[in-house]
Formats: sequence, C-alpha cells, structure tokens
Amino acid sequence: LYRRLHARLNSLPGVLSASIARYSPLSGSSSSGNMSIQGYIPPEGKNMDAYRVEVGPQFFETLVTPLLLGRPITERDAPGSPMVAVVNESFIQKFMPNQNPIGRHFSLGAPFKPPGIEIIGVAADSKYYEISEKPKPMAYFSAWQSGGREPYIGELLIRTSHDPSGAAAEVRQAVHDVDSRLPILRVTTLRDQVYESLHQERTITQLSSFFALLALMLASIGLYGTISFSVVRRTNEIGIRMALGAQRPTVLAMLLKESIVLVGLGLAFGIPLAMGATRWIRFRLFGVPPVDLAGIGVAVLLLALVSTLAGYLPARRATKVDPMAALRYE
Repeated sequence: LYRRLHARLNSLPGVLSASIARYSPLSGSSSSGNMSIQGYIPPEGKNMDAYRVEVGPQFFETLVTPLLLGRPITERDAPGSPMVAVVNESFIQKFMPNQNPIGRHFSLGAPFKPPGIEIIGVAADSKYYEISEKPKPMAYFSAWQSGGREPYIGELLIRTSHDPSGAAAEVRQAVHDVDSRLPILRVTTLRDQVYESLHQERTITQLSSFFALLALMLASIGLYGTISFSVVRRTNEIGIRMALGAQRPTVLAMLLKESIVLVGLGLAFGIPLAMGATRWIRFRLFGVPPVDLAGIGVAVLLLALVSTLAGYLPARRATKVDPMAALRYE
C-alpha cells in the first residue's frame, strides 16, 4: 500500500520528491530506544539511547537533508534484504568517534529482529522533535523493513516546485485514488509546523514584550514625575538664573542633565542585569546568542529616547516661567 502511495505521490505534477515517515520533523512526536552497538561499551550507568524513525525512499531528498557519507534508504531496502539504517552526525560523534561507521552494525529491541542492522549512511544533524533541541543521536530505518508487518506511517512528505499549500487537493485525490479508505486528517507545510512548534516560545515572547512596555511606561511616568517635582522645587532658582541673564537653552540643558544622569544610572545597573538574565533564560531562546548586543542596543536606544522625552516636557515648561513670577514664588 505504501509503495503504491509513494509512487503515486511522486507522479503528481509539480512534485519534486515525496516520501513517507512515521513522524515528520517538528511534529512533537518521537520514538527512542536503547541499542547495542558493535564495538562500543557504554560508560557504567549510561544507556545507549537514540531517536529512531521509519522512513521511505527519498526521505532525505524531500527534506533537503544532506547525506555526508554512504547512501540513503532506497526501494531495494525491502523485506528479505539485510536490515539497514542511516544515522546522523550526533550518533557517530557519541558512539563511533573518529571511526568509519559505514558497514558497522547495531541492534535494537522489537520489532527490529533479528539484530544486526547495518549502517549504510550518515546524514547531517537536523531538528526533529523540537526546534530548540540540541542535536541528538538518531537512526533512520527503512519503512519497508518493519519485521514483516505493514509499517505504521503517520506522515506523507512532499516537496513541490510551487506553493505547497496549493497541492493539498491533488494530494488528497492521489491518496483517495490509491485507497479510498485512507483518511487524511491534516495537511500542513513545514513552515506552519515550525510556527506551531514555537507556540510556547512565542507566548513567552509576547508576555515579555507586554511587561517590558509596561515597565518602560512606568519608568517614563516616574521620570516625568521626578523632573516635574524637581522643577517645582527649583522654580525660584530658575527665576533667579533667568533674571540674571541665563538663556532658555542653558536652563533647559541644566534640567535635562538631571534626566540624563538618572537614565545613565539606570542603564549602568540594568545592562549587566539584562546580560545576566539572557544567559539564564537562553535555553528558552532559539537562534539568540547568550549576549544579544543588537537587542540590548535597541532597548537602550528606545529607553534613552523615551526617557529624554519624559524629562524634556517638564524642563521645557520650566523655561517658559516668567522670571518675575518665579522670583515671587515660594
């Protein structure tokens, strides 16, 4: 059934390649298990554990995953032929460092019997369970070699030369043509799957942005109030300075200096704290360096602009005070 389905999907117009898999990348599903590797003795108390997934021919071509050594899984890896697997770089680095893995053997539990799975290729590391994970050892097995049973395949993978969302109707019809009893529960693109896999990170980002804006607003209000209070207290001083010939720009600069000093003190404490906090939460950040200088720079610039504006408004109001009225003020 899956062979007929695989052939039918590859015959569709605009389809560059198609394959099948038990789980698709970033679907939130995975399978793992212990293994025994030829010539490898694990440290005491450590398990030889790896992700594993059954895939069809053209799997790596469809997902554009580079094959670094050996060959991919093909149609000839069928029931009755020696059991084979393609492993990733992390698998080799952990279990066979500085060795040629091609032709080496390992074994798994049921349903992969008898033991003696030959490594035929090495694929580049890729994200499979979630996009924020570090590369983990992974083994890809032929879906046709499933212990003599019909494999459980949950995903059809298709790479097209045009917008993949437009091929949904053709894919549904192709599946119906092969077997009308096969249901298609969902059609999605890898881009959408990546977007959905980042739901938690996106929620955290939105909440962080909300509280950051709230903090910026409160800081601006506080700075505005501080400068306003300072202006009221110094009204007499301002009047004397202006009566003695001080120019409005000079008075404005004097009052703004107080705002700038407060902002500078805040940044002096805030920047080290922000850099430390980024290191603390970096396991939740995907694609963000431990010290995001660009992000910190934008935040500093935004805070400086808003704070300067918050200090400028009361300072500007102070320069419009009538010197004679200010001299009479107590």
